[in-house]
Amino acid sequence: MPALRRCARAFLTARPFETTASQSPQGEDSKQDLVLRSRRRWRLEASLGAAVFLFGLIGTPAAAQDIHVDVELVLAVDVSASIDGGEVNLQRAGYVQALTDPRVIDAMLAGPLGRVALTYVEWSETQRVTVGWTVIASRADALVFAAAVEASPLPRGGLTSITGVLDFTSLLFDGNGIEGTRQVIDVSADGRDSRGMEEEVSAARDRALARGIIINGLVINPQLEQTEVEGVKHDLDGYFREVVIGGPGAFTVVTRSPADFPHALVNKLVLEIAASGVFRSAGTLWYLGNCPVGFPARLRGATTQRNKVQRT
Repeated sequence: MPALRRCARAFLTARPFETTASQSPQGEDSKQDLVLRSRRRWRLEASLGAAVFLFGLIGTPAAAQDIHVDVELVLAVDVSASIDGGEVNLQRAGYVQALTDPRVIDAMLAGPLGRVALTYVEWSETQRVTVGWTVIASRADALVFAAAVEASPLPRGGLTSITGVLDFTSLLFDGNGIEGTRQVIDVSADGRDSRGMEEEVSAARDRALARGIIINGLVINPQLEQTEVEGVKHDLDGYFREVVIGGPGAFTVVTRSPADFPHALVNKLVLEIAASGVFRSAGTLWYLGNCPVGFPARLRGATTQRNKVQRT
């Protein structure tokens, strides 16, 4: 193809041949011959130019189209200093276990398109993409993603910046080559934003919501963050509902102890991936007991032993 273009360029830019009546013994005949040759030359140039144009179109690869999935899900995992090393390990192991759980895999493959896209982010006062966007279209894909999460070195913790992680993860959907029916950020945390500025957190949330993103929460050991001001109890669950989560059907899952984490995470992922629209308003699910009305029957195996479901 490059050779054809070079030849065409050389041909089209060549100086036209020069023939005059004085150089030809045939007089008028040579003038007619010159006219005929000129016509033939311009026809050939036009034909060759069209051929080069068509070959150029054929030789230019079409722009890659986005991969369509049922949901694009960011798993944003708190690794701040308030979570000790044992809890960080527990979280990592819990995500690996949940991502390979048959109930979660079934949920990922059960949507209309039969595939989802995941990315795993760990955050404190800074953020890092631990495992980049991966399309999960089979059990093997899920196992590979979980293995990548498990193999990644654990980061060092810092302060808790919920504002930072919301702004950071909101931009991960841009230009990722994936088009999801829904875009969801799943934020886990065991404390409030370290700056203590609720308006900054809610502003970051609102920026994400304006982009059409849903934010769900996973609250870890909320009793450690309970405070009381003038007789009013302010807990981490309420903080999440007020300034962190948002969007259609947004919810939080609360884990009361480290032992609850793996099971609660399985239920949360199943709900996020497979049960869109079940909850019409933001709310809290205390460890997800019996499935809410409308939850797909094929996924009811992803339930736990407690029955308290609180919605607002």
